[in-house]
Parts: sequence; structure tokens; C-alpha cells
Amino acid sequence: MVAPGEIFGGAERQILTLLRALQLRGSALELLVFHDAELARRARSAGIATRVLGARGLLDFAALRRLRSALADFDADVVHLHGYRAAVYCGLLGQRELAVVKTEHGSLEVPSERLLERLKLGVYSRLERWATRRLRAHVVYVSEDLRRASAFGNPRASVIHNGIESLDPRDTRTPPEYQSGYLNLAIVGRLEAIKGIDHALRAMTAPRIPPTARLHIVGSGPLLPELQALARDLGVEDRVGFLGFRDNVYDYIAHADALLMPSLHEGLPYTILEAMALQTPILASRVGGLAEVLVDGETALLFEPASDTAIAAAVARLHQDSSLSQSLTTRALADCRRRFSADAMADNYLALFNSVRRPR
Repeated sequence: MVAPGEIFGGAERQILTLLRALQLRGSALELLVFHDAELARRARSAGIATRVLGARGLLDFAALRRLRSALADFDADVVHLHGYRAAVYCGLLGQRELAVVKTEHGSLEVPSERLLERLKLGVYSRLERWATRRLRAHVVYVSEDLRRASAFGNPRASVIHNGIESLDPRDTRTPPEYQSGYLNLAIVGRLEAIKGIDHALRAMTAPRIPPTARLHIVGSGPLLPELQALARDLGVEDRVGFLGFRDNVYDYIAHADALLMPSLHEGLPYTILEAMALQTPILASRVGGLAEVLVDGETALLFEPASDTAIAAAVARLHQDSSLSQSLTTRALADCRRRFSADAMADNYLALFNSVRRPR
């Protein structure tokens, strides 16, 4: 498996969950990452063979040579790619005999004012499409919505939903930031424009928001200074906490009165599956994979994206209906166990790997 490994988000959770599930099934595995960071650390802790390729800039020829050597050493039946860098590097190697599966986790979004970043990612996106065709990769999308919006136009494609290992809220502890008597709302994820966190901050000023509501934002990212400034400008900084990256993210999800996900678009984020498994009510935008897997009024409360008033209305509805939280979480847990288990995901990937592997 080849992955960037630079940050640790939903894609990295999927990679780690899938590797552990495949390992339990006796598969021989090796994880190749371009960065020695959190994903590599957790993989090594799980006993998964991990090799760091290293990479600097758009193209690092030393990393390319290390990738070639790693692929030759392991002699894999299937190479599983995550991220555009993995696809481009494998494409440049020109090893068309490889059986390649490539998972698409979501769409890359770069703020419009970052011209250099947009130009760089534009080049990489074109190279990624070229590499995907060159490798004749079978593309896996984590949601049907992503498949429909795909830029690859590849007939060799499947949809395999993300899966999650069993979680028990009794194994978690209440974070010190969560105070009794308050409505503790959690946003968990990278601080990027696509996450719509600015709309959640504006919703905190709405008259319908209960005065006891507190918004806890768990995660880091490039928009942190901008969002902190917005909270000050809106006069809600005393009701909003920016908590940064936390290792014990399950504590913040499990003990929240609701997980809030005001995203403008999503694939199938692990945060949603974690909330379902940990029996936390979900309030989410009606977009992408969120709208695909969540049922409004049954497993979550969905609202229109980029709407401060819609977010406030969903929070108020949950707060006012004392029985709603229990009904949402009971159905969501059952749905998660039935449709989004790690075992189901691993079985689907194994079946795909066996179908694309080439005779030796």
C-alpha cells in the first residue's frame, strides 16, 4: 500500500483500519509512506511493516528510486494507492505489469487566493489522471457521489464504503473542556474552507441557539488564525474552544451532545462513522457522502450546506426534543454495524484484489 502519510485524517484512518483488518486475515502487507509521521507511527505500533520513502517538492527522484526498490523487494500481487503523489510516482515508474487499485477519498480543495497552490495542484491533478490511465488502475470511490463526480472517467471503478472497527463509549473519558450543564457541540476535522466551520461560528450568534451551547473545535489546519479572528469578531469566543489536534479524539466525539459537520462537501468521513459507533447524535450538511449514508430524522439531522440558520435550527431541534438523541443514535449504531464495519470493508477489498491480481 502506498500513501502520503503527511497528515492524519479520514483517509489515514481508512488506510490503518483496512491494513489491520487485512492483517487479521493473513495477508502479507507493507505500507510505503512518503512522510514519517502519525500514520507511519501507528502502523508500526500495530505491527505493520512500514517503509518511509521521503519526498521533497513536486518530484523527488531519490524517493522515486526508493519506491522502485520497495516494489521490487516486496513483489506484491496488488499495489493499493492513496493520494495523487502515490499515483504519479507509480505512473512514472512505468511498470504497467502491476495490478493497481487506487482509492479516491474525496476532492482536493484549495482556497482561490492561493494561486501557487492552485497551479501546483492543477499540474498534479493532470499528472494523476495520466498516471491512473497509464497504470490501468481500478479506482475505488468511498461514496457513489464521488464516483459520479469523478474526473478520471475510468470504467474500471467500484464503490466501497469506508468501514470502522467496533468502538465502545465506555472506553472513553469526558474531556475536561466539556462542562456539565452545557450543550457540548463538537466539530472534529482539519480546519479547511471545505469544512464550513465559519458557518458554524456564525450559527452560534443565532437567536435559536441555546445559551448553554458550547462549540468545541478539535483539529488543526491552515484556517485556524482566520477562524479565531472570526469568533472574536462575532463575539462568540467565550463559547467556542479551538482545541487543536488531539490523540484522544474518541473522547471528544463520545461525550459530545452532538457531532456537528457543516461541510460544503465530503466523501465518507471517518468522523461520521466514529460518531455512529460511539452513539453520538450527528448534525450534518446534506452533501456528498453525508447525504448518501445518513437518513434525515432517522440516523442524523441533515441541514442545507452554507446555511447558518439551518445549522442553528438543527441544534435547537435536538436540544428541545429530549427523546430525539436516543432514537437517532440507536438507529445510527445499528446502521453502522450492518453497513460500515471494518470486516465488510476488508472483505470487499479482498474480493477486488483477487479479481484484479495478475497470474504470475
